[in-house]
Amino acid sequence: MHRPTDFAGHSYSDGENRANRARRVSLTTIAATLAAASLGLAGTTLAQDHFDDKGSPASVHTSELQQALRDSLPFEDDRDFAESRRGFIAEPASKQILNSQGAVVWDMGQYEFLLSGEEFDSMHPSLQRQATLNMNFGLYEVVPDFIYQVRGFDLST
Repeated sequence: MHRPTDFAGHSYSDGENRANRARRVSLTTIAATLAAASLGLAGTTLAQDHFDDKGSPASVHTSELQQALRDSLPFEDDRDFAESRRGFIAEPASKQILNSQGAVVWDMGQYEFLLSGEEFDSMHPSLQRQATLNMNFGLYEVVPDFIYQVRGFDLST
């Protein structure tokens, strides 16, 4: 009879308490982190400053992987940028959305670093490209004289 195993190779029965399984996974993760720290991997050389003061920069290894992805993906094809501007009518006067009390609830200006053209090693290249495309915000005509859309003022557009 085959018994299922978790990612660390520990077997468990169908009736085993999920909390016990989660605890074992957490302990495995902690043990791996401590082992990496004791081997000196926790202080890996960093390749680039992080774009946000609160973030951690990518390690040299991560930077190399991200560069390999950049080299392998068809980023020279910039049709996405032209298509994302199709139907554009106008940007709003402000990059911020305020609530009824005047507090900022959304601020597109916080994402302007994406327009610098810099390649951030702490961000997957495809996700960075998508985030840059999302910087095209404002009013768009989707179907001429019929359907209009406001884009860019939430995380899903």
